[in-house]
Amino acid sequence: MKIEIQEEKNNPLLNRRELKVKIIHDGPTPTRKDVISKLKAVTTARKETVIVKSFHSKFGARESSGIVRIYDSKKRAMEIEPRFMLEKNLIGEKEGTEGKEGKEEKQVGGGKPAKEHPKESAKPEKKEEKPKKEVVKEKKKVDKKQEKTVEKERKVEKKDVEKKKVEKKKGKEEEKVVEKKK
Repeated sequence: MKIEIQEEKNNPLLNRRELKVKIIHDGPTPTRKDVISKLKAVTTARKETVIVKSFHSKFGARESSGIVRIYDSKKRAMEIEPRFMLEKNLIGEKEGTEGKEGKEEKQVGGGKPAKEHPKESAKPEKKEEKPKKEVVKEKKKVDKKQEKTVEKERKVEKKDVEKKKVEKKKGKEEEKVVEKKK
C-alpha cells in the first residue's frame, strides 16, 4: 500500500492539518486502521490524532482517495470531531473491546452518555389473555366463514361438472348427426 498526499492545508483555528490523499493498494481496499497506521508512518502524527473522514475506492481501479484530518492533540480531536467519527477511527476506546459489549462500555468524546432506550429498560409486558368464552366465539366465527367458502367452492365445482356433461352430450349429438349425413 502506497499513500500519496495530493493536497495539504493547515487549519490553525481548529489546530489541525487537512489532507487529501490518494492510496494505491494491491488486493482489497484497506481498512481505516491500515490507512491510519500507514499515515502515521508517512507523517509525524500520532495514531490517536489521525481521523480518516472519508475514504472512497474507485470501481475497477486499485486506488482510493480520502480526506484525513490530523490534530495537534487527542484532546482537541475529541472536542471537535463528532462522536461517531471518533468511534469509526477507534479513538478513545480501549483496544481489544469489540462488538456490542465494547460499544456499550465505552464513551467517546465530550458528549453525555447515551440514554437507554425506553423500550429496552422497561420490562416486557405480558399480553392480556382473552377469556376462553371469547376465544371460542372467535373460533366459531372463523369456522362459519370457512364453511361458507367451502360451500361456495362446492357449488362452483358442481356447475363446472354440469357444464362438462352438457358439452359431452352436445358433442355426442353432433357426432350422431355427422354419422347420419354420411
